[in-house]
Amino acid sequence: MAAALLRVERLGLLIGILMVGLLVSPVMTPAWAQVEDEASDPLYEVQGLLVRALGRSGLEAREKAMRFGHISALRQVVERLVPKEQWASVATPSEQDFEAMVAGLDVTGEQQANTSYLGLMSLRFDPNKLHVFLADQGVEVSTKAETPLLLVLVTEDPNGEPLLWQPDSLWRQAWDPSPLARTVLPTSIIGGDLQDRELLDTANALAPTPATLTALREAYQADSLLYANARELTGTGADIARLEVVLRQDGALPPLPSQVVTCERQDQEAARVFYRRCAKQVSTLALETWKDQHRQSALAERQEQAPDAQLQRIPVFALVRDMNGFSFMQQRALQASAVRALSLVEFRDTGAIANLDFEGDVPQLVQQLPQAGINIFRDQGVIYLQFNGR
Repeated sequence: MAAALLRVERLGLLIGILMVGLLVSPVMTPAWAQVEDEASDPLYEVQGLLVRALGRSGLEAREKAMRFGHISALRQVVERLVPKEQWASVATPSEQDFEAMVAGLDVTGEQQANTSYLGLMSLRFDPNKLHVFLADQGVEVSTKAETPLLLVLVTEDPNGEPLLWQPDSLWRQAWDPSPLARTVLPTSIIGGDLQDRELLDTANALAPTPATLTALREAYQADSLLYANARELTGTGADIARLEVVLRQDGALPPLPSQVVTCERQDQEAARVFYRRCAKQVSTLALETWKDQHRQSALAERQEQAPDAQLQRIPVFALVRDMNGFSFMQQRALQASAVRALSLVEFRDTGAIANLDFEGDVPQLVQQLPQAGINIFRDQGVIYLQFNGR
């Protein structure tokens, strides 16, 4: 694995190149080449990428466009499956490794000139091979929800009056199509039929009881429910300036870190765009919570699978600036095959107190961690972890 890592760069280092050398936008859906749509999971598909590049020749321009297209497609799929804090940990595969992960690829509308190239790329990744690629880097893939997350959308005007079931509601329209489409947490919106209206009406819409939410969820046979009440605090409808979204949940959705999301309208921003952006903010909170929960569960399962007799734990002090730095160090540490977990005990201004669980002996651990990008050393009786080069 160490040899493979030497052949790759992190996706984050290529963002600048992508911005300069490649224009990527969803435009159309070309036909798949030798791939049946019904056999594919949309999570692993990227369709209609406009890939464009310049080079010293048309052939060189095409090669650049294909490579940048591969990187962009992989980045899109990884962002659907992996918690945001781990995106920068995902390495860019070699062209050989990339081709091994692709189950189907089609390029249409090619236009090649002396020094430029343009084409439309669609591809599908093999889920199992992609998972193996990510697992080799210590990156956990979230499990997809077995049933769609059921959304209950309510709007509350400045007078405290609830608006229910109106199809022309800006808040409801902001979720059509859902920002959670093509993610591990797909959604469906409660319809507002007679049964729904018996359970939720203007009398209890702003403060539904847990029993009401459970009844709504069970009526749709959904595993998870998210209730989102958008309060129009300043202005109303097209004149809205500020939204406060009160969240409640029921079922298998992990507890959200915040029960209130506040959205501020930007200058000259259209109302529909503002509502859509706020829906995206809420959906990102739910999605990242879901993905992080599955990452933690996978880490715990990995630790439980380790033989108790071989598992050791030592207290360490991680020299990181913030929680994002600690999360990144967790992922780097897991690239060492002996490491089973790096768990936070307490975060301080100068770093993080943590427990490092590993198998085998200490000399083996000391040898493996630097290969994963982390130095380990002892000073005055304290064991420290520090990123290489810092």
